[in-house]
Amino acid sequence: MCGRFTQKQKAAIIAKMHGVEKVVAEVSASFNICPGQDVAAIASHKERRLGLLRWGLPSLRAGGRPLINARAETLTEKPTFARLLENRRCLIVADGFYEWRQIDGRKLPVYIHMQDQSSFVLAGLWDAAVLEDGKRQVYGAIITTSANRLISPIHDRMPVILPMSAIDAWLDPKFKDVGTLLQPYPEDAMAWYPVSDAVNAPKNDGPELIIPLAG
Repeated sequence: MCGRFTQKQKAAIIAKMHGVEKVVAEVSASFNICPGQDVAAIASHKERRLGLLRWGLPSLRAGGRPLINARAETLTEKPTFARLLENRRCLIVADGFYEWRQIDGRKLPVYIHMQDQSSFVLAGLWDAAVLEDGKRQVYGAIITTSANRLISPIHDRMPVILPMSAIDAWLDPKFKDVGTLLQPYPEDAMAWYPVSDAVNAPKNDGPELIIPLAG
């Protein structure tokens, strides 16, 4: 799964990197993005836009937890996701994410990133709803797939990281063979290291969270 991640880039850099034509919301850096928070995302309307969405699609079940992840292997089998897969695909901007290793009965966090420290985008789905106050709220979920060989000793799932060559196709609703895009990212381009368990507390958010743990 993907339950925490980081995003440090400014909107102008994100826009230039991904061909964004219109920025519709202010983008803030965060070192501990948690479900329920607003995250930077890119979607295509009449033009490619960068804005914010609330991480977690509302559950259709009364009292159900928001859907923060969607499994790539079963997207077309679940009505909630199949509908969005048709024409509500998006990119969620990140530059690293956290997972937890089980060591001596303890869950210890690691930070997973690109070897060259570059930012990247995750495959996502979005939806919108009108709230009781009349405001429109956009929600989203991150698509996950089986872990590559670097991550599999830590967790059996990982977010779908889209290479630059796949972004145009993913955002194009006319492109239907999306399963070919939702693959584990090559492990030789990625790395990880242990970090402080301060990341476990959602209230903590600062660059100290991604400092490699001594020893």
